[in-house]
Amino acid sequence: MRHPALLDPERSVLVLIDLQEGYRTVLHAWSAWWWRAASWSRAWRSSAYPSVTEQYPRGLGHTAPEVAGRFPAGLQVVEKMA
Repeated sequence: MRHPALLDPERSVLVLIDLQEGYRTVLHAWSAWWWRAASWSRAWRSSAYPSVTEQYPRGLGHTAPEVAGRFPAGLQVVEKMA
């Protein structure tokens, strides 16, 4: 039986925001942010519903390679404007 304090991957969502190339130079302590995001994404890989969106990648760039490199193979990235 699972301990009630543990996250259930079937009912959990990981949200990582503003980790696109366009933010690299404006986010304080970028190296700490991407490292934390990459660490969390390892846990997210076991999620039953992996999903990624990118806000306006034509202007902001795609997800930083340090983070995107941790995505499961074949994951579809959805580009969005709103």
